[in-house]
Amino acid sequence: MPKFLFTIIAAVLASLTALIYMLIYKSPEETVNVAVFLSVLWIFITLALSLLIYAVKYKRASKHTNLRTLYRSAARPSVFTATLATGFLVIKVLGALTIINAILFVVFIFSIYKLTSKP
Repeated sequence: MPKFLFTIIAAVLASLTALIYMLIYKSPEETVNVAVFLSVLWIFITLALSLLIYAVKYKRASKHTNLRTLYRSAARPSVFTATLATGFLVIKVLGALTIINAILFVVFIFSIYKLTSKP
């Protein structure tokens, strides 16, 4: 196991601990608590999905010399997936979740994903 994965696993565990702490001890009545919760949720989803995608890509890859580039390629879709999930929650918290807003948000995230991809 590469050494950089230990740091990522520690960050996943720390963000999971923060999420559980906020769910148990913090009330969602304050705006700051909701914002911090959604930020930590975004970090947790990003790191957890990137580890999962990395594991799948690592099994399918023959022999990679640089495993960090493999992890970075796994991190990109996980960032957009986490942004999509937490973005829906932000829209829901703001009370603006309608079908048209959901469709426009998905189109917006998908267009950013396509525009930032390499040709």
